[in-house]
Parts: sequence; structure tokens; C-alpha cells
Amino acid sequence: MTEAKRLRAALLRGDVPPEDGLLLWAADAAVETVRTRMTAPRLAVAVSGGSDSLATLVLLSALHPVEAVTVDHGLRPESADEAAFVARFCAARGIAHSTLRWDGSGAQGNLMDAARRARFRLIGAWAQARGIGAVALGHTGDDQAETFLMRLAREAGLEGLSGMRESFESGGVLWFRPFLSQTRAELRDHLQRQGIGWIEDPSNANERFDRVKARKALKVLAPLGIGVETLNAVAQNIAMTEGAVGGQKEAPPLAIILGGALGISLLLSP
Repeated sequence: MTEAKRLRAALLRGDVPPEDGLLLWAADAAVETVRTRMTAPRLAVAVSGGSDSLATLVLLSALHPVEAVTVDHGLRPESADEAAFVARFCAARGIAHSTLRWDGSGAQGNLMDAARRARFRLIGAWAQARGIGAVALGHTGDDQAETFLMRLAREAGLEGLSGMRESFESGGVLWFRPFLSQTRAELRDHLQRQGIGWIEDPSNANERFDRVKARKALKVLAPLGIGVETLNAVAQNIAMTEGAVGGQKEAPPLAIILGGALGISLLLSP
């Protein structure tokens, strides 16, 4: 019996701690949801070495054969070491791993957005070349809440405020986010219970970036009862509304949700 089959048997018997079992069931459900839409049979996980993507790799690989891929964007001196960390982690667990490199020296405009687009382009081409039908991304409910605030500050309509999608197709590859309903803390707790460390990206503390400002804003909003779970629920409700009204993009009443887009813009301003 393989390790994955033994783990499945333990899950069915209830022999896995509940907090770990919930994450494993979420991972398995996400794979089964996207499997029918995959154009190729293999799975991969995009891994930076941070807690969210590393936990996504650990949980998915516990039940399914996967490959891992890391993009060394070269934007920070540490990026090569981070990619090497992921490669060593995968090698120790028998997981196939590839490092893709991007030269962003010629990028213009929003460098972070250029890097994000480059990651999707490079990983998509890599996945197609290897016969991989779906790539998992390590976004969590925290990312969803931060994205909601960022888009609200930009006065987004229904489509923007509906948040990140659990799955989408792009470049001939199916991308999916298994843990949008879980928090970053839950994934980090799982890694800590397994004795697994991760890399802290120094840019996560750099308040020049809107996402870091949004993270700070969430702490300010917490006393009002507005947190990750609340904003995720709002994004889901808006997604349902957006689906119902079809082409309608603007929804002025939603600006009232958190005191208006202007209030959020002030929270996110330097």
C-alpha cells in the first residue's frame, strides 16, 4: 500500500488530527473538482518557498503525484537561494522540481505586475511541454481579503469585487487555488506541526506594495469585526450577484460595505 493510500485510509478512519484532516480533504476535493476539466493528466504546484505555496505542495503531494515548479525572477539577491531551497525540499521528498528563470531587467512600468505575468507565462509553457493539465497556486483566504480591499480602493465593480477565482483557464492550462477558503495561519500551523520551515519574503514587509498596505488595513478593521472570513464571505456574495446580473459591472451600493472606497483608499495610502 502506498503512503497516499495509507493516508486516505487513516482519513476515512478518523485517525488524522481534525485540523490536518480538514486541509487534506480540501486539497483532495479541489483536485477532484478540476480533474474533469484537465486536458492532460498530471498536476503541478507553483512553489516560491513561502509558507502558503509550500503548504499547498505538502498537502497535495500527500494524496496525489505532483511536480513542483519555481520561478527565479531575479528581482532580489535572495531569489536564487530561495529556488535552491525549494529544489532541496522537493529532492528530499522525491518530488520532481523545475526552476524557471526570468530576466526582468528590461521590464517597464509596474515591475510586480510584470513579474506576475512572466510567472504565468513561463509556468504555463513549462506545464504544456510536460503534459501537465493543472497547476495549483498557493493563495489563501488572506490573499482573497487583501485583494478585495485593493480592488475596493480602486472603485472596482462587481467583477473586480468578486475576488480571485478558485479555478480558471489560461494559456492552455487549468490553474486552481485549493485553499482560498482557508487562512494563512491554518496552512502555517500545518507546516509547524510537520516540523517544516519556510522562507519569509522580505517584500512582505515593504509598505511600498499595495498588498502589504492591505494587510495592515485588515488589522485596523479587525475591531469592527471586518476580517478575512468576513471579506471572503462578501466576495463570495458579490460573485454570486455578478453571475446573476451578467454584464453589469458597476455596483455603487457596494461602496458602502466598508465605509466607501475613499475610506479604504485612505487606509491603503502611505
